[in-house]
Amino acid sequence: MLAALVVGTALRFVNLGAAPLWFDETFSVYHIHFPWQGFVGSVMQDNQAPIYYAALKAWTGIGGTSPASMRIPGLLASAACIPLVAACAQLLAGTRAARTAAWLTAISPYLIQHGQDARPYAMLAFFACADLLVLIRFVMGRSRRLGLLWVALAVGVIQTHYYGIFFLAGEGLALLLLRPQPIRSWLPAGVVAGSLCIGAVLAAASKASGVFAGQYELGITALPGVVWSLLTGYTLMPTSEALHALGPRAILPDLPVALVSAPALAILAWSALQRLDGRARTVILSTFGVALLLPFAYRVVAGAGVHPRYFAAAFAPLFVLVAAGMAPGERGSAHGESGRARGVAAIVLLLVMTYATVLHLHDPGHGREDIRAAGRWLDANVPADEEILISSIEMEHLARFHWPSRHFRLFPTAHGPLKPAERSAVAAAMPFPSPSRAIFMVGRAWISDPDGDFQKELAERYPTCPGTDVRGIRILCFRPQHDPAVAPAQP
Repeated sequence: MLAALVVGTALRFVNLGAAPLWFDETFSVYHIHFPWQGFVGSVMQDNQAPIYYAALKAWTGIGGTSPASMRIPGLLASAACIPLVAACAQLLAGTRAARTAAWLTAISPYLIQHGQDARPYAMLAFFACADLLVLIRFVMGRSRRLGLLWVALAVGVIQTHYYGIFFLAGEGLALLLLRPQPIRSWLPAGVVAGSLCIGAVLAAASKASGVFAGQYELGITALPGVVWSLLTGYTLMPTSEALHALGPRAILPDLPVALVSAPALAILAWSALQRLDGRARTVILSTFGVALLLPFAYRVVAGAGVHPRYFAAAFAPLFVLVAAGMAPGERGSAHGESGRARGVAAIVLLLVMTYATVLHLHDPGHGREDIRAAGRWLDANVPADEEILISSIEMEHLARFHWPSRHFRLFPTAHGPLKPAERSAVAAAMPFPSPSRAIFMVGRAWISDPDGDFQKELAERYPTCPGTDVRGIRILCFRPQHDPAVAPAQP
């Protein structure tokens, strides 16, 4: 397990600073620039829990804001999950399962990717792992009561990401189903933790402005996609851009690997459930099941967004389950066809996870905007003092971070896609910062122009000039309209 910790930590340092900060990471920079006075309120106003950003702000005051430095807090939280998940597996399924869990967590593409991301999700996984470990120690009789540590870790979960409340609800369900005796050994801590966490969520809801709130549509592949991402990260999944452009067809390139892996996961999960005792099954199924399903129920009822990264708290119970299924019994009792099936399933899943990790480490910026290529084109073709039109608030935020010396103007100013009736009028009002052309940068088009209709409207109205199209960013060039039937827009 110590070797797993060393190897897993080393893997998280591979190409740590290779990819430029992507939009969500530049959003983290936006948060840490708030002054300490009023910091918590400022972060909460933009729909974020404060603990991660406070830790990041404190760290960057020492380490700076380079890509590698920005990712160190997430890296440390991700690496800390290795012994924590192993300890959970040790208590529930024995030493061999603990060793397996340590190595699975060490090579986990999901945790490695979030450990190399200046975002709160690795820290959410860390707090959830630690809180689960304290709960397991209690229900397995290793400690006499749930106390302040469990409450403090629960608050850590909810104050790192508000969707952690679903994981905590799963822990509460496990306690209600097991009903440990005496009741005073757990009920007071449960009431205090529940009250504090619900209070934190309500306080956040009252302060949230929704300025940068994202929205993700709920597709038919969403639920299995979450489980798939927890196992394999995001390199074997379509990007957000591909999903918005192609819908369910976007999963086709990765579907064969997923279809091979699904039976392997099912075999390992069944093997684990047979091996674990009743208390262990209750804890694992309650915490994972509730953390997995309640966000989707919340989405249906309240319209809130879901994304695989929001489920980081569910990582620990899933990997304990997989490790318990992979590991041989403490006496090597797995024999015959069931043992062979389990062994093949373990090899298949390990190969898929390793492949996904290699893909990520080779290209940590997988699926994200190609900032460097766009910057090279701008440097070669657009003078530094020429104003650039930009398509969405999200892309404007990214551009202002990476090219701070350039001048950008949001166009159109509306947040989100234009309605069909608005497109012609907005296109006619297009500003031309230069008398000879307008440079229009389109990024995160699934937010601002998902069908490309506004871009088509501009191309039909104005003559085009050379631009570029790199991964995730399209830079268009238009000349003022010379057709007398359509009056040119004034600057």
